Amino acid sequence: MLTYYLYRAIRRSLGSFSNAAQEVASGNYDVRVTSAKLGPEFESLASSFNEMATKLAAVDTTRRQMLTDLAHEMRTPLASFKGHLEGIEDGVVELDERTLGILYAQITRLERLARDIRLLTEAEEGMTQLQFTSQNPQHLAALAAAAVEPVAAKKNVLVTLEDSELELDDFPMDSVRMEQVLGNLLENAVRHSSPGGEVILRTTCTPDTVTFSVTDTGEGISTKDLPHIFERFYRAPVGREAHRSGSGLGLAISKTIAEAHGGTVEAASEGPGRGANFQVHLPRRLVRGLNS
Repeated sequence: MLTYYLYRAIRRSLGSFSNAAQEVASGNYDVRVTSAKLGPEFESLASSFNEMATKLAAVDTTRRQMLTDLAHEMRTPLASFKGHLEGIEDGVVELDERTLGILYAQITRLERLARDIRLLTEAEEGMTQLQFTSQNPQHLAALAAAAVEPVAAKKNVLVTLEDSELELDDFPMDSVRMEQVLGNLLENAVRHSSPGGEVILRTTCTPDTVTFSVTDTGEGISTKDLPHIFERFYRAPVGREAHRSGSGLGLAISKTIAEAHGGTVEAASEGPGRGANFQVHLPRRLVRGLNS
């Protein structure tokens, strides 16, 4: 009788797993299996299956949303490209240096969009492989500021580097990814600053946290737009994200990379025309990704 009972229980549990696996294979990621009450091994199997289904659902949602956003963002440069080509064919538009510049600019925009989409997708799906090493925060900030200075100089925007008066200890971080984060924030600040403006990059440290702060004297951000500033492709009707020179993904990429380090990114502004401040907080204790 005991053997028959166990056989029925195990068969019923395996049948449940089989049906759930078929549902997942057909694209239904909302299916979940319940506990079979057959011991810790079956409990672990059920938990792992449900976790897998949850992650697949998240990946599928990200993929669908990304395709929708990508189609929307590609529409403008493709329409511009097509319009100019049709104008050239009809003899309305001359194929001169100005027209070629516009066409190349649209191609560059599409290339940047494709690159940023790939980076953001990898980061949001947890596929970004971080290479953690001990880095000096002040040195990293100096490299990021130096990289953006040529662009700032062309726009007559001053980039100032302010370090803590104390020598900062090394922090574990992926230097390449964090340079990308600081570069995105600095480029964003320069882009939305008027000629004669200033962008300040500060580095501060506590025993447990290092903070990179990017402050500008530019267009500022409205209270309505602040909660959405890190969403992919979000551009405010006026102000910082109204500019079309970027892909609209820089802040979203910065946020996901900071979170992959176990940190956070936050934005603050007193309103339009009053500048903005972005802060990246990274913990000394790593949450994931460091090989011992």
